[in-house]
Parts: sequence; structure tokens; C-alpha cells
Amino acid sequence: MIFSNLKLLIIFLVLQATFCRDDFLKFNSDGSFKIVQFTDLHFSGKEHDLNSIQTQKIVLDNENPDFVVLTGDQISGYDVHTEELYKEVYQSTFSELIKRDLRWAMTFGNHDDQGIYTREQIYELDKTYDLSLTQRTPADIPGVTNYYIEIHTSDSTPSKKNVSTILYFLDSHDRYCEGKGGYGCITTEQILWFKNYVYLNQQKWPNHLGLVFFHIPVEEYISFWHNYTSVGWKFEHVCCPQINTGFYDVAKKMPNIKGFFVGHDHENDFCTRNPNEREDLWLCYGRKTGWGSYNPYPPQFHGARVIELHYDGLNTSWDSWIRDELANKLQEPQVKKAIKSLVDFIKTKNKKENLLFEDDRLFYLQLCLKKINKTKKGPFYLNIPNSIENYSGTSVCVIVGDKKELKTKVKEISGCRIEKVIPIQKLKINYKQYQDKRKLLGSYSLFLCDNKILKQVCTFLGKKFYEKKKVPIPLFVEKKSQKEIQKQIEKILNSLVLNIPAGPTLSVKIGRMNLAIEEILGNVMKGCEGIAQKIPGKWSNIKSINIKTFNSPSLPIYNSLEEFKELNEKGKKNQEEEQEEIPLGNLIDNLTKEFENESKKVLHQKKKN
Repeated sequence: MIFSNLKLLIIFLVLQATFCRDDFLKFNSDGSFKIVQFTDLHFSGKEHDLNSIQTQKIVLDNENPDFVVLTGDQISGYDVHTEELYKEVYQSTFSELIKRDLRWAMTFGNHDDQGIYTREQIYELDKTYDLSLTQRTPADIPGVTNYYIEIHTSDSTPSKKNVSTILYFLDSHDRYCEGKGGYGCITTEQILWFKNYVYLNQQKWPNHLGLVFFHIPVEEYISFWHNYTSVGWKFEHVCCPQINTGFYDVAKKMPNIKGFFVGHDHENDFCTRNPNEREDLWLCYGRKTGWGSYNPYPPQFHGARVIELHYDGLNTSWDSWIRDELANKLQEPQVKKAIKSLVDFIKTKNKKENLLFEDDRLFYLQLCLKKINKTKKGPFYLNIPNSIENYSGTSVCVIVGDKKELKTKVKEISGCRIEKVIPIQKLKINYKQYQDKRKLLGSYSLFLCDNKILKQVCTFLGKKFYEKKKVPIPLFVEKKSQKEIQKQIEKILNSLVLNIPAGPTLSVKIGRMNLAIEEILGNVMKGCEGIAQKIPGKWSNIKSINIKTFNSPSLPIYNSLEEFKELNEKGKKNQEEEQEEIPLGNLIDNLTKEFENESKKVLHQKKKN
């Protein structure tokens, strides 16, 4: 063992520049670095390759990553029978990356070399591309693509390096593990290589974040899914090697290693962990990217896993999500299920109470941010496919200054559902008492206010207008023509109005009961993308998104992986009661059952009465 370790150390010192040629990847000046993981592309020269290219394009256009990792089965080797075709197909595989001058690194799957080219030949082909940072395994280690790549801090230079993150790549082979049948594995020799290099890198860069990429999942993906918190979908068995060579057991003892990322099983995209051993070591699948071979199981779409790194000057953290071919970060089927559950809940409540208040007709998105927003921003007017305010029941109240011409100018506007125009002085006289303000609040569905008096009007109306989400929306009235004011009101009526408050959370109106479920769904999908673009830090700053009505439970429709890293004891496995945690994908189902049970109670009570 001592000889083996010494031998590896010598290889490290002599050949480091050869198989750790990182081309000096660096974090951005804001401390971010984004990786897209493409997996199981299965290019083969067939027509469906065009769909795979389109999926890559959509993901790259929406995420704009700094680096791309490919975790195997880039090529369906069994379908490519000539060297000329293999080179042509390989070019297609990386065409979208080449267009963007985007660097990549890859490891092999179990199908890449099932044809005309061996693993070694594919590696040599890959190295003909200047953008490839893929490296060759040391000569006496099994497999072809065992190596690592350093990512440096933004202030690093070639002469003064500071490594924040190291990406480790391992070749999980194709078939057979330690002489047994079934799928390939990470061998004991590779594990020893990995262990030594992680140890050496820890000595040099104690705070570095280590992420590991390979193709075939290890056995722990099975047991962790069944016993602990999991995020994402599992629609097929975990196809792991027949022998557990102990790779996870080695990695869990290395505090710098925080994540595994694999492919292989096209219908799985979940992340899981064992919080009793390592709460911060996640085992993740990518999302199947390519259209070759069998495809993701509905409701999944083709896509990619995105990994975003954040360096704060000392430590590096990471977050992850799935971006699909529809450009969605939200999973549409899950969102639709949540909306349907809320609609059923509202209908049940209406039957029970025999009335439906205006508050209960509205749907809200609740967003929790990772970083506290220090200053108010907005309002922003975002395009959504189905208007929330512009419908037959809308009643608009406009509050203006005391100049008579202002009231006349607004009152004469037609087609904008204006029912009342109140000068500020009359507002203060007629609605001075608390009960009068309550009456005003319930009389109109939407309040607009001249921007010049907005602050004093909001102060006068009080917190009830904030609680009911009816804070007046600013309207520019003075020095504006009637036509210009009308255009402003029409824009407000037909847009999602977003105000970003100071603080860690925000709420925004997204739908109402008079819209069909599909229409509310359209608003949520479009609205969330628009909201994310306006929030400082965009998607990377969103911890979670829930949807709710005024008095309903909140249903989760998006959680960043970082949100699950912060689960409290309530969300952890209760071993005394032998209860499993509920994966995010099952939360909606369970809450739906609760709503259905509530409905049955209501009907039973009615029969009794």
C-alpha cells in the first residue's frame, strides 16, 4: 500500500500538467460559475439528432453556462459503423458548444465505444477540438477518463493560483465489475487513485469544493431514494453494478466532496442523500438530454442539470436545478397538479361555507429568496398569457390629486373598467374611519393612484390594503394626455404587476378562479420566468416558489437544491416512528389527498344535516 501511494504521488508530481490541464477556468467577478451537465445524448447520425441539438440550444440559450460537462453515452456506438460517420456525428454532438466557444469536459458511458471506435480512439478524437478539456487517465489506472479540472477564483493568475473548486471525472466502464457480469463500475484501483488525489488537493486547497462526474450510478442511489429526502423524479430502477466497490464509502469520509453527478438511467433525474452520514453529500442524476435510445418518462422532458457555484471569498457553495427543452425550470405537471388541488380546495370551501369571498378567488405565488433584498424595486409590468384583472367583474378605483381637471380627465376614460375617481382630499374626509376604509377596500378589486401622491395615500389607507394585496398601483396622471393614461391602465389590467419589497420574500397575484386551470398554468409558467429576470441574482437567488390562495395551504412548485440542504428536523427521517420523508414530487399528491378528505367530510356533514 505504501509503495502504491508513493507511486501515485510520483505520477502526480511528474504528470500533473498532462492530465490536469485545466486551461485556467476561473470564476466570474461576481463569484459565480455555472456548469451545464448534458448526459445520454445518444447521437447516431439519425434524424432525431436534430432534436437533441435543439434541446442543447434551448438549455444553453437560457442558462448561458461557463462550462459544460458530458457524463457519458454521447454517442450510440452500436449505430455508427464507419470512422467517417463517427467523426461527423461527434462534430454534431458538440456543434452548439463550438458555436458559443464554450469549453467542455467529458467522461464515457457504456455505449460510446460499442462500435467502430474504442475509448482510446474517441478520446484522441475529442482532443482534436481546442475547446475540450478532457484528460487521459494515467497509464496504470483502469479506464480512459479519470482526471480532474481545477476552477480558480476570479483574482487568480497563472503565477498566483487560488483553487476554489475541483471537478473530478471517473470512467465507470461499460460491462463487468471486478470480474462479475452486469454494468461496469469504478474499480478499486480507480478509488485508490481518487482517494490519493483528493487527499493531495485537500492539503493544497483545504477549502476547495469537490464534485464528481461519472456515468453509471453507485448502489447508494437505491437505498437513499427509499429511505431519505429525495428531490426529483424516479421512473425506473437504478441500474447500478452488481458489486458495490465502496466508492461512496470512501467519498463520504472526504469533507471536500459534496456531490456525485451521473446519467445512464434515462427516466431518473433525482438528487438524494443520507443525512445520517453526510448531510452535505448529494447523489444526483442529470436529466436525459438526447433524443436517441429511450426517452424521459412523461411528465419529464429532455433537458439538462444545471450546477451553479458561488464563491464568497473563502468557501464555495453550490446549487442545482433542471432546465428542460421547453425552457422551463418549473416542472409543468407538478404545477398543474398543485393548481388543480387548490381549485378543488376552493370549491370545497365554497360548499362548506356557502359563499366565496373575493380573496378566495385569487391565486398567489410566494417566493423565498436566498439573499435578503435590501431595496424596494418596481412596479414591473410582466407579460402573461391570461389577464388577471381585465374581466367582467373588475372594478377600478383611481385616486388622484385635488385638481378638478385631473378627476375629469380620468373619469372620462372609457373601456378601462373605472368605477370611481376619488380626489385625495375627499379620500381623507370620507374614509377617515377604520370601518370606512374597510368598506372602500371591499368595494373595488383594483386601486390605482397618481404617482405624485402615492406615498401619502398608502400611509393613509393603512396595513389592511397591504394584507389584502390591494396596495394602489402607481399611475402617472399629471402632464399626461388622456390617451397616455388610458394606455397605462390597459397595461396594468393586462399584465402581471410585480413589486419587489425589501426583505427575503415576495408575493404576487398570478390567477383567479374565473380562469381555467390551463390558463392559470400558463400564467405561472410565463410569470415565474419573468419574475426571475427582475429579481437580483435571477433564478440563482430563488430558494423556493409556492402557490396558494388567500386561506389555503401553500403548495410547493419549485425548490432549489439548496432549500433541501436547509431542511429542519421536521423534514428529516424520523427513525423512531420509522417514517420515510416525502420526496418533493409526492408532496402535491399527499396534499391533494388531504383536500379530498376534507371534501368528503363536508359532504358527510351535509348529509347529516
